[in-house]
Amino acid sequence: MTKNFPVELLQPLHGLLSKSVMREGSFELTLNFAEFSIEMENQDCEDFDGIITADGLLLPSIDGTKLQNNCFKFPTNPDIGYIDASVYFDSSYNPVDISALEFGPFLNGSLQTKVTSRWIMSYESPIFQDFDYDFTIPIRL
Repeated sequence: MTKNFPVELLQPLHGLLSKSVMREGSFELTLNFAEFSIEMENQDCEDFDGIITADGLLLPSIDGTKLQNNCFKFPTNPDIGYIDASVYFDSSYNPVDISALEFGPFLNGSLQTKVTSRWIMSYESPIFQDFDYDFTIPIRL
Protein backbone atom coordinates (compact mmCIF):
# COMPACT_ATOMS: atom_id res chain seq x y z
CA MET A 1 0.00 0.00 0.00
CA THR A 2 1.37 3.39 -0.96
CA LYS A 3 1.01 6.53 1.08
CA ASN A 4 0.96 10.24 0.32
CA PHE A 5 4.29 12.02 0.13
CA PRO A 6 4.32 14.88 2.71
CA VAL A 7 4.06 17.66 0.11
CA GLU A 8 3.32 20.18 2.87
CA LEU A 9 6.96 19.79 4.03
CA LEU A 10 8.42 20.79 0.65
CA GLN A 11 10.04 24.23 0.86
CA PRO A 12 11.52 25.52 -2.43
CA LEU A 13 14.72 27.48 -1.75
CA HIS A 14 16.45 28.47 -5.01
CA GLY A 15 17.40 27.21 -8.44
CA LEU A 16 20.18 27.60 -10.97
CA LEU A 17 19.80 27.65 -14.76
CA SER A 18 22.95 27.06 -16.83
CA LYS A 19 24.13 25.68 -20.16
CA SER A 20 23.88 21.90 -20.34
CA VAL A 21 27.12 19.95 -20.23
CA MET A 22 25.29 16.82 -21.48
CA ARG A 23 23.19 18.19 -24.37
CA GLU A 24 24.60 20.91 -26.59
CA GLY A 25 22.15 23.69 -27.36
CA SER A 26 20.04 23.09 -24.28
CA PHE A 27 20.08 24.09 -20.63
CA GLU A 28 20.10 22.39 -17.24
CA LEU A 29 18.23 23.37 -14.12
CA THR A 30 18.90 22.53 -10.48
CA LEU A 31 16.09 23.16 -8.00
CA ASN A 32 16.95 23.07 -4.29
CA PHE A 33 14.52 22.39 -1.45
CA ALA A 34 15.00 22.57 2.30
CA GLU A 35 16.01 19.25 3.84
CA PHE A 36 13.53 17.44 6.10
CA SER A 37 12.93 13.98 7.55
CA ILE A 38 10.13 11.63 6.59
CA GLU A 39 8.95 8.79 8.81
CA MET A 40 9.04 5.57 6.83
CA GLU A 41 7.02 2.36 7.26
CA ASN A 42 9.57 0.72 9.57
CA GLN A 43 9.47 3.72 11.99
CA ASP A 44 12.86 4.91 10.74
CA CYS A 45 13.26 8.38 9.32
CA GLU A 46 14.72 9.11 5.92
CA ASP A 47 16.16 12.52 5.05
CA PHE A 48 14.86 14.22 1.92
CA ASP A 49 17.85 16.22 0.69
CA GLY A 50 15.73 18.17 -1.74
CA ILE A 51 17.47 18.52 -5.10
CA ILE A 52 15.77 18.17 -8.49
CA THR A 53 18.18 17.96 -11.39
CA ALA A 54 16.81 18.66 -14.86
CA ASP A 55 18.50 18.54 -18.24
CA GLY A 56 17.48 19.10 -21.82
CA LEU A 57 15.56 22.36 -21.39
CA LEU A 58 14.95 23.87 -24.80
CA LEU A 59 14.78 27.61 -24.18
CA PRO A 60 15.53 30.45 -26.61
CA SER A 61 18.23 31.92 -24.36
CA ILE A 62 19.78 31.99 -20.90
CA ASP A 63 19.47 35.78 -20.85
CA GLY A 64 17.15 36.77 -18.00
CA THR A 65 15.88 39.84 -19.83
CA LYS A 66 14.71 37.59 -22.70
CA LEU A 67 13.16 34.93 -20.44
CA GLN A 68 11.38 37.28 -18.05
CA ASN A 69 7.59 37.44 -18.15
CA ASN A 70 7.40 34.43 -20.48
CA CYS A 71 5.85 31.00 -20.02
CA PHE A 72 7.32 27.90 -21.66
CA LYS A 73 5.41 24.62 -21.84
CA PHE A 74 7.06 21.23 -22.24
CA PRO A 75 5.77 17.76 -23.12
CA THR A 76 6.15 15.00 -20.56
CA ASN A 77 8.41 11.98 -20.85
CA PRO A 78 8.68 10.19 -23.30
CA ASP A 79 7.49 12.80 -25.83
CA ILE A 80 10.18 14.65 -27.82
CA GLY A 81 11.22 17.88 -26.10
CA TYR A 82 10.53 16.70 -22.54
CA ILE A 83 12.73 17.87 -19.65
CA ASP A 84 14.77 15.00 -18.20
CA ALA A 85 14.28 15.74 -14.49
CA SER A 86 14.49 13.64 -11.36
CA VAL A 87 14.84 13.60 -7.60
CA TYR A 88 16.55 10.86 -5.59
CA PHE A 89 14.92 9.75 -2.34
CA ASP A 90 15.34 6.63 -0.21
CA SER A 91 17.95 5.34 -2.69
CA SER A 92 15.37 5.48 -5.48
CA TYR A 93 15.30 7.39 -8.76
CA ASN A 94 12.05 9.35 -9.13
CA PRO A 95 11.31 11.13 -12.43
CA VAL A 96 9.81 14.60 -12.23
CA ASP A 97 7.77 15.78 -15.21
CA ILE A 98 8.14 19.55 -15.55
CA SER A 99 5.40 20.69 -17.90
CA ALA A 100 5.74 24.47 -17.57
CA LEU A 101 8.13 27.20 -16.43
CA GLU A 102 6.57 30.63 -15.99
CA PHE A 103 9.27 33.25 -15.52
CA GLY A 104 8.53 36.49 -13.70
CA PRO A 105 10.60 39.68 -13.79
CA PHE A 106 14.40 39.46 -13.90
CA LEU A 107 15.65 41.13 -10.70
CA ASN A 108 19.10 41.00 -9.07
CA GLY A 109 20.31 38.14 -11.27
CA SER A 110 17.35 35.83 -10.76
CA LEU A 111 13.88 35.09 -12.08
CA GLN A 112 10.98 34.32 -9.76
CA THR A 113 9.66 31.20 -11.52
CA LYS A 114 6.48 29.17 -11.22
CA VAL A 115 7.17 25.47 -11.89
CA THR A 116 4.38 23.07 -12.86
CA SER A 117 5.42 19.51 -12.10
CA ARG A 118 4.37 15.92 -11.47
CA TRP A 119 6.58 13.80 -9.23
CA ILE A 120 6.62 10.10 -10.17
CA MET A 121 7.46 8.66 -6.74
CA SER A 122 6.30 5.14 -7.65
CA TYR A 123 8.86 4.64 -10.44
CA GLU A 124 11.36 2.49 -8.51
CA SER A 125 9.74 2.23 -5.10
CA PRO A 126 6.06 1.67 -4.25
CA ILE A 127 6.20 3.58 -0.94
CA PHE A 128 4.70 6.90 -2.10
CA GLN A 129 1.99 7.84 -4.57
CA ASP A 130 2.74 10.13 -7.51
CA PHE A 131 1.63 13.74 -7.05
CA ASP A 132 1.28 17.07 -8.82
CA TYR A 133 3.17 19.97 -7.30
CA ASP A 134 3.24 23.57 -8.50
CA PHE A 135 5.63 25.91 -6.74
CA THR A 136 7.45 29.21 -7.10
CA ILE A 137 11.20 29.47 -6.72
CA PRO A 138 13.86 32.10 -7.52
CA ILE A 139 16.17 30.85 -10.27
CA ARG A 140 19.64 32.35 -10.70
CA LEU A 141 21.24 32.57 -14.13
